[in-house]
Amino acid sequence: MEDKRMDRRKFLKAMGAFGAVAVIGPSFIGPVKQVVNGVWFNEGHGYGTDYQDYGAENVIFTTCEQCNTFCTIKAYITEGNQAGPYTSMIRKIAGNQYSPLNMVPYGAIAYQTSVDDAIKGTGDVKKGGRGARGGRICLKGQAGMQTVYDSYRVKQPLRRVGARGSGKWQTVSWEEAYDEIVNGSKTLSTPGLKELAVHAPQEEVMQDWEKVKQEEMTFNDFDQNIKTC
Repeated sequence: MEDKRMDRRKFLKAMGAFGAVAVIGPSFIGPVKQVVNGVWFNEGHGYGTDYQDYGAENVIFTTCEQCNTFCTIKAYITEGNQAGPYTSMIRKIAGNQYSPLNMVPYGAIAYQTSVDDAIKGTGDVKKGGRGARGGRICLKGQAGMQTVYDSYRVKQPLRRVGARGSGKWQTVSWEEAYDEIVNGSKTLSTPGLKELAVHAPQEEVMQDWEKVKQEEMTFNDFDQNIKTC
């Protein structure tokens, strides 16, 4: 044995490496098993024509509202539990094959294609065949199902009761929400649509603006006149 001292820096490096293996190591167990069992190298992985059958009567073409791009999508609907909370449920969300936006780089299918034929897809469910039974849709779009069914989703209007960014909210009724959106909120001291979208006749506005330029009217009075028109 050698009598060598370990300095503080080497000790911290060793402990850091040990901690990384201890934390990250378990996450590799699943992938390692898949590689050992040949899951990723089997010829049939990701190929085939076996998919749950559904027809045009089970599909609704609609618009994704998970962001302001508003992609066109199609939703596969299955029958739910008549005695439960949902009489029908979304089984799958995919991009609309008629839309070029969702079919990059393959191109949209012909608009004259019947819905029945579009639903059948290409008959090939390769991973690369994004047009198999639907076009592309991003992960945020796929989260649309969580938006609809997640038990922790927001179901009622919320009013901020703390400072911005504090994360403090209060549940209010739809009537209260509509009133504050239109007429403004006294609680938050915020204007409503009536004030934000106020319209004043152009002729009157220009006449007052000339007075402002001639210093016959202050800008504050001009602004107030517009709000009271």
